Amino acid sequence: MQLSELLNPDSFSINLIDIDSDPEIQREYALRIPVLTDADSGKIICEQLLDRRSILKHLEIEHPL
Repeated sequence: MQLSELLNPDSFSINLIDIDSDPEIQREYALRIPVLTDADSGKIICEQLLDRRSILKHLEIEHPL
């Protein structure tokens, strides 16, 4: 699944972080990637898989239309 299947591609942005560039980030996330977080709150939306239900739930709660 891709985020563009759920949302208009112009309605979100993605910041990719290379975990190999930072040992602390690598220790924290190595076994959990990919990790999708809300850029404003830092809240983890889903990890290991892009979970459609978790993404939609987050959008309803954090960013209602």
